[in-house]
Amino acid sequence: MLPSNAVELKIFSCPLKMETDCSQRLDCNPIPGAGSNQPKFLVVGLNPGVRGGVWCQYKSLNKLKRRYIQECFAPQHEYGKFLRQLEDIIPEFRIPRTVYLTDIVKCPTIRNETPSESMVKKCHSTYWENMVQTFNPDYIIGLGGKVTKVIGGFNRHGKGVLSNRISIGNKSYWFISVPHPRYKIVYQLRTIAIEIEAALEDPEKCMVKKVLPSREDTSRRRAELERQLSDLGYQKQNHGLIRGDRRVNVAVSKDYGVRTRIYWKEKWKDDFAVIYDYKLANGPTCIVPIKALFETNYVKNKRKDYGESKDWWSGVFPLNHELTKLVLRYQNRWDMLEQLT
Repeated sequence: MLPSNAVELKIFSCPLKMETDCSQRLDCNPIPGAGSNQPKFLVVGLNPGVRGGVWCQYKSLNKLKRRYIQECFAPQHEYGKFLRQLEDIIPEFRIPRTVYLTDIVKCPTIRNETPSESMVKKCHSTYWENMVQTFNPDYIIGLGGKVTKVIGGFNRHGKGVLSNRISIGNKSYWFISVPHPRYKIVYQLRTIAIEIEAALEDPEKCMVKKVLPSREDTSRRRAELERQLSDLGYQKQNHGLIRGDRRVNVAVSKDYGVRTRIYWKEKWKDDFAVIYDYKLANGPTCIVPIKALFETNYVKNKRKDYGESKDWWSGVFPLNHELTKLVLRYQNRWDMLEQLT
């Protein structure tokens, strides 16, 4: 892994900046970001285009980094006011001692244009993973819907602070998604800062659960799984899929990560398997035998409580729970469904 200054120099002298994807960029050196070499917080915007517009005057990386900090922290910009609120409210948030400020797109764009999709993808795929692994922050704070989609993998809905575990390389990080500071009319900056402080104390309370992804995404994913089962000879019938004497059920969930949603229906007790699919939350697809599920101590005890009077039961379980361990043990076990009865 490269040291932080080597990563910054690599971005500063980016060999890709003359490619067609980067035609929106100003004629200046790319801006890696600035701040602590071992930050607790990595704050990520979309691109530095709205800050200043004097980047072409700087040919030295160190001068450019100093100017970048000044522009980010400038009180006349909503971004600077937002950072000052974070410093006021969160004792550990100190620029540049514990914070590194950066953007997905490293080059300011012409006339402050929003970077094109191709420009965003190129910068993200080229530098993001290496940068995060190098700085290894405790928390990544993403500003706005575009950053949330690219880094966190989900769409923002509403104005609150959201958090989720994201995987980068071989490590997971807490990603805190916040509204972009420029939308202060919709949501006051101090309120955002207070909610970020709460999310840092207990990120699970703000975890993305029912909000995202959308109902349409869930329906689409369910249809994909049903087509896959159809290719294996299963036919849809009464909310299940049947082949011979086997009935298989599909359970698509948006909740996966530190806590994972698992549910079952009492009428499944004589079926063959249930597919727990967590792809919408960047998780696995697990094909779990119904018999194994209903023989767990947890389900046995729950069934004693509700008997056959309850149609279904749902819960969100930590990774070390008996049910979570069971479900994850059956990742990608499509071979069980392919076997003939």
